[in-house]
Amino acid sequence: EIEDHAIRNLIRTSIQDWETEQNRAVTPAGRPGIDAESSEPGSRPRTVQVVSFDGRFAAALIDAVFLLGITVLFHFLEIELFLVFLLGVVYFVGFWATKGQTPGKMAMGIKVVGIDGPAISWKQACLRVMGYVISTIPLFLGFIWLAFDRQGQGWHDKIAGTCIDRKSTRL
Repeated sequence: EIEDHAIRNLIRTSIQDWETEQNRAVTPAGRPGIDAESSEPGSRPRTVQVVSFDGRFAAALIDAVFLLGITVLFHFLEIELFLVFLLGVVYFVGFWATKGQTPGKMAMGIKVVGIDGPAISWKQACLRVMGYVISTIPLFLGFIWLAFDRQGQGWHDKIAGTCIDRKSTRL
């Protein structure tokens, strides 16, 4: 119960911090936005507003809690660990390729977009999930990298040619 309360407070605080940051007119930590060409013919280039590390972390935490619940359920149903891993891959690739957002990103109002346009392809979603694995192997260094990267990209973003953009839509 104490752990659940601490997790809820962490999520609530992260969301409040993110909302405060969202109301600012500048990108976080003075980071420049990323200029992205729109895929619409004749449209003007737009600037992708880079999302801070804590906003992305809160979204990842929400997704982790959701996937942990499914993993525990699968454990009780004695489903193979490989199938649990495969479900995680399908979860991320499916949400990214169809909506650009996992439920955690939806809750935080952020979206995965391509550097060259608004939507990512199935190929980019697959590359991004492979990048997650690569980012995890050296003690999560690929994820920590995004906190120091000038463009706010982790290794998985660089591999897939993606970034995280602020969106006004919420769950």
